[in-house]
Amino acid sequence: TDGTSQLESDDLSVGDGLAPVVAAARAVTDTTVALTMSETVYDSSATPGDFSLSGVASFPTVSSVSVSGGTVTLALSGTILASDAPVLSYGQSSGFVQDASSNPLADFAGLAVDTTADITPPAIVSAVAVSLDTITVTFNEDVDADATDGSHWSLGGADAGSLTVSANTDPAGIAGAMNLTLSDGLDTTAPQLTLNYTRPGSGGVADSAAAANRLAGSSVAVLDGIAPVAESVTALTSRLIGMNMSEPVTGSTAGPGGFTVSVTPGTAPAVSSIAVSGSNVTLTLSGPLPAGTASLSYDMSSGDVQDASNNPLAGFAQAVNTTADITPPAIVSAVAVSLDTITVTFDGDVDADATDGSHWSLGGADAGSLTVTGNTDPAEIAGVMNLTLSGDLPDTRPDLDLTYTRPGS
Repeated sequence: TDGTSQLESDDLSVGDGLAPVVAAARAVTDTTVALTMSETVYDSSATPGDFSLSGVASFPTVSSVSVSGGTVTLALSGTILASDAPVLSYGQSSGFVQDASSNPLADFAGLAVDTTADITPPAIVSAVAVSLDTITVTFNEDVDADATDGSHWSLGGADAGSLTVSANTDPAGIAGAMNLTLSDGLDTTAPQLTLNYTRPGSGGVADSAAAANRLAGSSVAVLDGIAPVAESVTALTSRLIGMNMSEPVTGSTAGPGGFTVSVTPGTAPAVSSIAVSGSNVTLTLSGPLPAGTASLSYDMSSGDVQDASNNPLAGFAQAVNTTADITPPAIVSAVAVSLDTITVTFDGDVDADATDGSHWSLGGADAGSLTVTGNTDPAEIAGVMNLTLSGDLPDTRPDLDLTYTRPGS
């Protein structure tokens, strides 16, 4: 009646004008940050560069943005460490993240990123060649592999040649250990190798955390875990057996008691001493090796023969090669050819390491105080040696005995 109009009763829908906000930010892997939004959002060509991350030692940038439901996932160009304190900021330039009502995510700064989840990728602790065709890789935690065909692994180094990694075990059931099988056997028991892992775009080797943190690309030296072996065992003389090893060894603690010589038929002498030089091990016997089929065994009961990486020679039993001439020479006759000379004839050519008459002595009724003062070296005269006496014999028909005493060497 006064000329004014009144609002009539009505039901109206209130439009959504509230921008979505980030409820939480957390690192879900070492290269991924997930933003939990206050509502479902959509990606309208969001620009990765609009997001920036500080407080991270690797100074990563955001390389891509993906949106699914109420989660925005940021992929980083570098890694976040557990020791980092990442802080996220956002400033819209072109493109945006928005809700169903087209309300865009507002700019923000100083948002702390939660790093309490396990985002640390596994690391290789060691790689050891445990046999000629197997390398055992140990990790600092349990890992899993998405393939067992050796993919992503490769070899380098002086002894790699054309070898490849043809298979790997999946160590899910073995805490932190993986065996790699090589395409062929190594040529040496002391290999010089590097093991390389190339991280694929996805998958590969990862830990058991919820984030499945993936092993980073790595290159490590392969340690020598292969025991030296005796490549040949040969009778060098009737009292010496030589072992040619697969690599240089030491034997500072090795005693002769660990070695046993057997001969069939017959009784073999004991090993009285051992000498090691480079890749050669020489065993001295307590007596001559008799004829027959000989073998040598080793049981590590008296110290170790080991390589430079302290891998000990394993116990073995091996035939002794006796094809070389190991029969010592023998004296055929000794004849006094003059009053001060005795000619000794042997059953084969011989050589002498001295010409001073050492190791020879006289006995018998006419020996008196006579000694042998010199001898010829018969290298140029087949099997004949002349011994010179310290004086003349008293008789042209001497009663003499000639003795030779074998020295230690």
